[in-house]
Amino acid sequence: MVKNELIVIPLLGLKSDAKIFNFNLDSLFFKKFNPLEFSNPQIQTHIFITLNNHCYRLKISLEGQLEIPCDRCCKSMSIQILEEFNQMFKQVSNPKDMNDTEKDPEIMYLGFNDTNLFLDNIIYEFILMSIPNQKLCANYNLKCDSKMVKILKQLAPKPVKVQFPLEEKFKHIKII
Repeated sequence: MVKNELIVIPLLGLKSDAKIFNFNLDSLFFKKFNPLEFSNPQIQTHIFITLNNHCYRLKISLEGQLEIPCDRCCKSMSIQILEEFNQMFKQVSNPKDMNDTEKDPEIMYLGFNDTNLFLDNIIYEFILMSIPNQKLCANYNLKCDSKMVKILKQLAPKPVKVQFPLEEKFKHIKII
């Protein structure tokens, strides 16, 4: 049963040799993750999976672009996404308990009866981690919206020199 997921890897029939799955992620994928801080996503996801003794090793590669507003001028700009992540899934008899106690975020647990690997949430989190914290137009002094930059400069706080009334009286005292 597919639970409204778009990135699903069937586990039944996977052999121990490597297998590659490719997914193209666009606005349809991101609809269930509201609200979004970006638009027009076009991201190719390549998942390289190997099976070894009830352990699935995934190497997830993301490449593409999306549009995001500049933090300074709010003008839409395109940023490139190019990241690789590793994730491991181990099959155990009590996956819920193991997932609750596991400290390593790169290791997750599946039950022996699980037949599919649902990766939507994991891929979404990886994409969010790939977006830089500070988003500024490239060469922001030249490319940022000049009207917005002018308004920001006008609204910027002016430096204020703080004066202490007793400072002048004790200026002549030398500290030894």
